[in-house]
Formats: sequence, C-alpha cells, structure tokens
Amino acid sequence: MNPLFQRLVNVAEAIEREPSLASDLQALSDVAALSPFHLHRLFASHFNQNIGAYGRKVRVYRAAYQLAFRNDIPILTVALDAGFSSAEGFARAFKKLFDVAPSTFRAQPQWELLHQRFTPLSSLTVHRGNPMNNPPFSAQQVNVQHFPTIPIAEWVHQGQPNLVLKTVKSFIDWRKQETLPPSAYRTFNVLYDDPNTTRDEDYRFGVACEIPQEKTIDHSNIETKHIPAGLCATVRLIGDDSQIGDYVHELYASWLPSTLFVLRDFPIFIERVRFYPEVGAADAITDIYLPIEEAQSK
Repeated sequence: MNPLFQRLVNVAEAIEREPSLASDLQALSDVAALSPFHLHRLFASHFNQNIGAYGRKVRVYRAAYQLAFRNDIPILTVALDAGFSSAEGFARAFKKLFDVAPSTFRAQPQWELLHQRFTPLSSLTVHRGNPMNNPPFSAQQVNVQHFPTIPIAEWVHQGQPNLVLKTVKSFIDWRKQETLPPSAYRTFNVLYDDPNTTRDEDYRFGVACEIPQEKTIDHSNIETKHIPAGLCATVRLIGDDSQIGDYVHELYASWLPSTLFVLRDFPIFIERVRFYPEVGAADAITDIYLPIEEAQSK
C-alpha cells in the first residue's frame, strides 16, 4: 500500500474512534504526519468527501443505531453524546442523512438504511473491491483452538438480509427481559448462508447468546441449542463488521486449502466481543470461528 494512503486511512480511523477530532486539524495532521496545509485536500481527493462531513456522518450514524436499539436513552442524550450542542442541531443533521426526524426514526427505524449504512473509510484497506486488494489477515493471525460446548438461545432470521437488524432488535428486547446481559453472557451470530449467493427468501442468519445450562425458553421464535465442542480456526477482526465477508472469504479461499484440516458439520460463526454502537466502529472486536477437524487418513 502507498504509505500516503495508509496515513489517510489512519486519519479516518482516528475520526471513527473520536469523531470530535474532525474539527481538530492539527491533531489529525499529527496522526497523518502531514502538513495541515495539505491534509484536507488529500483526504478529499482520496475519499471524495471532506473531513468535516465525514466526522458528522460517523456521529449521526452511530446515533441512529442508538436510537434504534437503545430505547432507554433519551434523544437529547443521544444528541449530546454525538457531539451536538442541541436537539435542534442534531435533528437537522439527522434529517439530512435519513430524511426523517430522530423521534420518527426511533418509532419506526429504517432497517434497510441501517443495514446499508456507510462503510467506514478505515476498512477500505481490506475490502476485495479496493484497488490494493490486500488480504485482510495473514495465516499467522489464525489460531487453531478447541472450542467448548456452549448452550445458546438462538433466533434464526430468515428472509431479506437488509432486515436482519429488525430481528436483532427483537432479540435484544427479549434478552433484556430475560436478564441475559452481554457483560455476563457471550453474544454470537451463526452464518448459515452467504448473502451474496443465497436468494433473499432462503437467507438465514442466527442471532444468539449464551444461556445458563438449565434455562428454559418460552418464545415462538427462539430455540435452545448448543454450539458443539471441537476444533475451530479463529481469527480476530478489529474494526467495522462490514469486513466480516472478506475475512470469511479469506478463511475458505486461502487459509483452509493451505492446511490439512477439513470442515466439521456446523456453520461458521462469530462472537461479538465488543460491538457497535457501544464502541466506535473502529474499536469493535469480532472473533470469527470456522469449525474444522483433522482429515482422516485413508
């Protein structure tokens, strides 16, 4: 990668971690090790948007997630957390991106828009579509480990991928009612199907969390299951989850053929260790698990 481009990616990542930096040109220039006289023009020429606009977009999209998934947080608090000094200023910026007022969005979240939300600029270095075509991780970053049996409650979303977040919201609401907080019970997704190769009506995506062994569930859409014990190839993704598809592709296309392992009879799954919007997109942590076993010699 061109070192100059990497410096600009570092600037984007700094804004994703702390959006208020978008108004501190000197601090961003220090991150990029570039003159303040050139940073604005370089950023805009590479990413086709200016630094200030990107900072606002990061703040508003994170606020949109809070409006959709955190009903207990007042809109004014969401606005202040997003760096706006008033609810009115927040409403103007929000409506510019989503074409509705924050209160309307909270009452009726636009799940398709959230699903298709902006791709953080810092993730451009790993997407297959980017001109550098860099692999998202090296073979040395993949660990093979034994994964223990874990009891889970799972809601399998079936249907359009762009409505997955609606199912996630319903699962979160149920999880709160059952007192199964992420701080005490691990959070998983089971990737049954590839959204790029599966018809919308057939697409399945498991939304799950760890539960106590003895727990019973009385819900029409949620089942008690287990993630089975066995070997897994695991790689950690730090950053936005729009990169998950690239990581999964790399495990199947490059890592697995270079080993003597074969696949077990359970789908690839992920654990949300730290997730958006509790943390910024650049600070999210996702562990990806590919169930494998040693090939049997004939």
